[in-house]
Amino acid sequence: DHVIGDGASYSVTDEAMVDELKPVLDSFWNDRINQFPLKLPRRVVELGLYGELILPVTVNPVNGAVRLGYVDPSAVEGMILDPNNIETIVAVKVAGPAGADARYLKVVNVDETPGAATWGRLMGVSKGETLTLADGQTVPYAGACLLFQVNKVSNASRGNPDLTPLIDF
Repeated sequence: DHVIGDGASYSVTDEAMVDELKPVLDSFWNDRINQFPLKLPRRVVELGLYGELILPVTVNPVNGAVRLGYVDPSAVEGMILDPNNIETIVAVKVAGPAGADARYLKVVNVDETPGAATWGRLMGVSKGETLTLADGQTVPYAGACLLFQVNKVSNASRGNPDLTPLIDF
């Protein structure tokens, strides 16, 4: 109740873009998988309960529609940090199904590559993009995700539940 109260909504404030953006946002918000009116309150609760929220992002290659999934935090094997800045998480390592290798989801972030056509835009995974691990091994990304974390200090890689301080009490 303190976070989203009676729910959340969105609006397009640029009058020149309303006719173009509103149908796209409505489609994303009300998509049969995304279901923001139904799922958003639960997602906020889960962020507080688990300390992190990991939402895989898929983009329909035909019409560009974006859908969000869900990764159970207990399936996370670790976070891959930027070697130049430990506050930046570049990927999430997620356990695969029984007998399968772990998969790596790139954390959606702003492209800061000077001169790139996508500079300044939020970017997921480019076709064929790989991740180089600390041991020098190169692995393909299995997709991209949005990552939200709360209750963590600068050098922590994982978020902590809101109720952690009360456990001993």
